[in-house]
Amino acid sequence: MDRPDTREWLTTNGLGGYASGTACGANTRRYHGLLVAALEPPGQRTVLLSRVDETVIVGGDVYELGASFWSSGATAPEGFHHLKSFRASPVPTWEYQVGLGRLIKRVAFAPGKNAVAISYRLEGGPPVRLEMKILANSRDFHGDTHGHPDWHFRQDVLPSPAHGEGARSGSRPGMARPNGR
Repeated sequence: MDRPDTREWLTTNGLGGYASGTACGANTRRYHGLLVAALEPPGQRTVLLSRVDETVIVGGDVYELGASFWSSGATAPEGFHHLKSFRASPVPTWEYQVGLGRLIKRVAFAPGKNAVAISYRLEGGPPVRLEMKILANSRDFHGDTHGHPDWHFRQDVLPSPAHGEGARSGSRPGMARPNGR
């Protein structure tokens, strides 16, 4: 796609929680997120998973699949250039062209649970490396999250059961602390 597709999609879990966003992957509203849970139903919702920014590496080629629109007017990354199709039903599904292959991404809720499943399937082409930046949160869905220069994050590389080396990563709760507290 040459231009970002900002049509919106929404899927629910039956408990008052939902996932929503735009076809191009950019969160254009504070209410967008991949897991917005109704932890205190009916009206109080909490954004727990804002988004996942994926990068696919095929040989030496890098494909960033995410999209963000910044207040400066800039758009980065511009993953919508790799997006070949999007459909909202039966579950939100994106199809990206990555080299000679197609990467299919799906987002689905577990009915009756505050849980979301995100799946990826590669069709055709050579093997790829998929890197993900998980943007987790814990905020009221009416609010905003603002950064702070004193926040420090630590990420640990964990061995992958399939590969025996750093294919997974994780962070520890409480590692982001304003003013080092």
